[in-house]
Amino acid sequence: SQPACFATKSFTLPDQLSDFSVTVACTRTPSSGTATDGDQALVFYEIVATACNISAAGSCPNNATREPTYAERQLTRTVGK
Repeated sequence: SQPACFATKSFTLPDQLSDFSVTVACTRTPSSGTATDGDQALVFYEIVATACNISAAGSCPNNATREPTYAERQLTRTVGK
């Protein structure tokens, strides 16, 4: 069977980027078992990394902030196995 996703992790960046936090999350599709395409059993993992300069309890995104200097960037990748 294919593995489950890792637990969501948050961390701060070092040195000149120390004002920024990054949260990395994983979503597995299907959440258990596999999807089939012909004779292939497939699982997809969506990895999302979100960085922001004003975290919410150490994680991003911060949906509650109204600070005009708030900055957020997000990268998403999907991997199939």
